[in-house]
Amino acid sequence: MNKRCRILCTVPTVLIVSASFLLLLTACGIPTYLDLDDNISWTENTADEDQISYTVSLEGVDPDIVIDNGPGIKFFYTISSSSNENNFNSSTSIPVASRFDTYFKGTSGTGLEWYAGNVTAPGFYLFTSTTSDDPLSLSRPDEYNEDKAHALAGTFEIDGEFCDGPEMDLAISDGDSIDFTFSLTNASDVETSLTLSDGTDTYDLKNYNSDYFPINSFNDLSQLNYASEDKDFFEYLDTASSNLYLHIWASVYGGRGEFSNTYWSDLEYLGSITLVSN
Repeated sequence: MNKRCRILCTVPTVLIVSASFLLLLTACGIPTYLDLDDNISWTENTADEDQISYTVSLEGVDPDIVIDNGPGIKFFYTISSSSNENNFNSSTSIPVASRFDTYFKGTSGTGLEWYAGNVTAPGFYLFTSTTSDDPLSLSRPDEYNEDKAHALAGTFEIDGEFCDGPEMDLAISDGDSIDFTFSLTNASDVETSLTLSDGTDTYDLKNYNSDYFPINSFNDLSQLNYASEDKDFFEYLDTASSNLYLHIWASVYGGRGEFSNTYWSDLEYLGSITLVSN
């Protein structure tokens, strides 16, 4: 690992320093950043209204950057009355991926730290701020413009728990690839309807509020089983449409190791599963 030091100044100066101070300067280092943007590939295998299947590969990670734990894939979802991933109903449009890439992944190599909650685990809130704050937050915002588009991107409860870092929902290491499939398999039984399979095991999925997704009917917002405090972030849905789509997204989290940033890949849109169609 290369180390170097630089001194920043605003005007030219002449420095007379002792040998011991020079030794101290040459021993200092700069942060090492993990960047996997060119190492990750996503391959779609199957996509229809009941199933989404992908292969994710991670290859050629810089051996000078030591990753002790991770990386891992974190899945997010949004619920919409539209089959378009950015249109939540006829009047609400939010560029989900671009907001994630700018405000969650970050543009400087360092992203936000996300932790799962014990009871609920929303991924991030999307909104129009009433102040100059970023239009994305990991916690429920105190102020947002209710006249503008706002929504919640949740995370899945997998087999009764919310998975956290460093491996997140599915672990992946350098030189590996992972096949995974989301399926809506039994629309008559709400308790076993949505699953995630990694080729070895199959897991039952619930929403960010540890509850089930509606799959048989959609007459009012209460069937979405969200936390009551988040009601405003679901009122964009058009119940008159009688259609409901689960849009699934994914990002690779860098894990933990001998690097100084929190790495996330760009948000990948995987596709949608039709929950309700009438």
